[in-house]
Amino acid sequence: YQEVIRINSQSGKGGIAHIMEREHGLSLPRWLQIDFSAQVQRHAETSPGEVTAATLRQIFDRRYLDSAGPWQLQGYRSTRHGQRHEIAVDLRQGSRALSLTAEGNGTLDSFVRALEQACGSAIVIVNFAEHALARTTAASAIAYVELSVDRRRVCGVGCSSDVVEASMPAALSALNRSLPGDCTAA
Repeated sequence: YQEVIRINSQSGKGGIAHIMEREHGLSLPRWLQIDFSAQVQRHAETSPGEVTAATLRQIFDRRYLDSAGPWQLQGYRSTRHGQRHEIAVDLRQGSRALSLTAEGNGTLDSFVRALEQACGSAIVIVNFAEHALARTTAASAIAYVELSVDRRRVCGVGCSSDVVEASMPAALSALNRSLPGDCTAA
C-alpha cells in the first residue's frame, strides 16, 4: 500500500503542506500555507494534469528562495547590549550600497529597523517560524517570516547554516516582493 496525494487546481492547503513536509522537510506555518497555496492554485489552473512534489518545490523556491529582488544583504554584524540588540548591516540596491545601524529587541527586529531606514516604509514582523532542515548538528536552518510592509502582508523564506542568519534573507525575501525596485532611502 502506498499513500497517494494528488495535487491539482482543487487541492487545499493541508495536502500541499503535507507533501512539502513529507517530501522536502519543510514544515510550513499556516499563514505561509495560505500564501503558498495561492501560488500552487495559479500554477495548477494554467498547467494540465496534477502538480508533482518536485513541481511544488520548484514553485516554492521560485516564489520565496530564488527571488533576487532590488535589496540584497552584503554583510552584517550583530551585538548585544543587555536586552537590546544592535545590528550594522550592509545592503545593496542595484549599484547603490548602504551601510546602516539599528537597534531592536533581537537580531531580526534590529534588521527590520534597518530595512525601514533603507526604504522609508513601516515594517512590522507579523509572524516568524524556523526549523532545522535535518536532524544533525550541522543542519541548515530555514526561517519563515510574514511582514506587514506599509500595512500590506507579505511572506518570505530564508535558508542558511545559521539560524539567526536565515531570518534576514527571509525578511528580505518578503521585502523584495512588497516594494518597488526604486524605493529610496529615507
